[in-house]
Amino acid sequence: MQSALSGVRVAVIGAGGIGGFIAGALGRAGADVAIVARGAHLEAIRANGLTVTSAALGDFTTHPYATADPRDIQDCAIAFFAFKAHQWEPLLPQL
Repeated sequence: MQSALSGVRVAVIGAGGIGGFIAGALGRAGADVAIVARGAHLEAIRANGLTVTSAALGDFTTHPYATADPRDIQDCAIAFFAFKAHQWEPLLPQL
């Protein structure tokens, strides 16, 4: 059975605990997920995927498209912003 999220392009800006969980859960449900991360976290996601450890959903790994620049993500139906408030100002020009 195909998921209702199959093929839906979703952007998750911020790959911390909340953003990573959202991206992983949506990817597992069939969405086409693109995630914005930085530094070593970005490189780890690119190399190994995004691993979620969850009592509710179990442990799993997804492989979203990962970038440091939100401008690399196009044609999204949904965007989740999962970063700290002080990060809005530097991100606004990129959005």
